Amino acid sequence: MKKKIKCLLVVLIMLLCCGCQKNEEEEIEPFTITFFYKDGCGYCKGAKEVLLEKIKTTFPGLVTIEEYSVDDEDGRARYDAFTGYIEDGQFVSGKLADFPLEYVEDEDYLTPMIVVGDKYAFLGYNSVFLETYIADMKKGLRGETMSQRLSEGRYFFRQE
Repeated sequence: MKKKIKCLLVVLIMLLCCGCQKNEEEEIEPFTITFFYKDGCGYCKGAKEVLLEKIKTTFPGLVTIEEYSVDDEDGRARYDAFTGYIEDGQFVSGKLADFPLEYVEDEDYLTPMIVVGDKYAFLGYNSVFLETYIADMKKGLRGETMSQRLSEGRYFFRQE
């Protein structure tokens, strides 16, 4: 009888401990990744094949991925809506608050650019930082401070 009670207690304690653990992904609301690329861009290809796949497996059922080429008019218009653009010699602000004006003036459409929900966007891709991109994504989607490591290419949304 004492053995049964001890076993029952051990099972109960295990259940309580496991039930108290917080699941990070449960705190993240469904979100959209908007991926901008150029045809023939090697970094874009790497981001698509490695980073986007890692995002899909890290956030199953939470992420929707939209892909746009800046080589076509629709893709450029969507890119401009985030970064801003020049019209009649005047700068028209985009959704990203701190996107550098010199990038907009250059009209080069720097890619890859990955927009993470309505939280932030980042330019560029390097497979060396794969785990950092994912860790920052988790933190950013939860409203936490992200790493300094990738801060150079990160741009936040304008506060309305």
